[in-house]
Amino acid sequence: MMSWFSRMGRRAAEPLKQWARGRSTPTPVPTARTVDLRITAALFSEVRSHVENFDRGEEAGFLICALSRLPDRDVLLAREWHPVPDAAIERNANGSVLSWSAEFNSDVLQRAVDLDATAVLVHSHGTPRPKFSNDDREKERALFSAFSRILDPLPTGTLLLGEGDAAGSFWLAGDNGPMLFRRLGRHRRDRQLLVRRRDIPSANGAPSTRSPDTCDRPG
Repeated sequence: MMSWFSRMGRRAAEPLKQWARGRSTPTPVPTARTVDLRITAALFSEVRSHVENFDRGEEAGFLICALSRLPDRDVLLAREWHPVPDAAIERNANGSVLSWSAEFNSDVLQRAVDLDATAVLVHSHGTPRPKFSNDDREKERALFSAFSRILDPLPTGTLLLGEGDAAGSFWLAGDNGPMLFRRLGRHRRDRQLLVRRRDIPSANGAPSTRSPDTCDRPG
């Protein structure tokens, strides 16, 4: 789906890498953890209206999220939405449906660092049961192996929205193995408890019928 880090992009990220090396020792994290993402109804509507509009093809953007680390899981609290701007987009370039400038990635990363937060990429394929494509996987490794080292000890990754469902893939300290996406739900500011993925409203307003105990993730 996407094309990421050119040499110029890696150079742009180098000052952030140097900053990360100077941070305090990362908080120890168990080898296997789950990730929940909570978002307000208003912000989720804004995200969906962008990534599920296919008039020009695929769209994408980043959520900037705070972290609440619980004993059994990490909860990401969505704070800001940064859609990929038109000026940064290249479509059908480098063999990808959608690509954008490395500078935009660096801007998002810098924003996350400034807020002591993390970044989550969001896009959609417009299918009921979302599944990452081979291109998604390849480009994800190029981006988040770097992002996750800089943002350590916070998890970072990507979310693929479907009709009433979501798939997620998350990274920590350059590793995609320990972090398992579990749920996408409403933020407590909406006075709703975290919902299972099957309860996320689909485009037609009906809940997904997918089992809440299944989860698409990288193999």
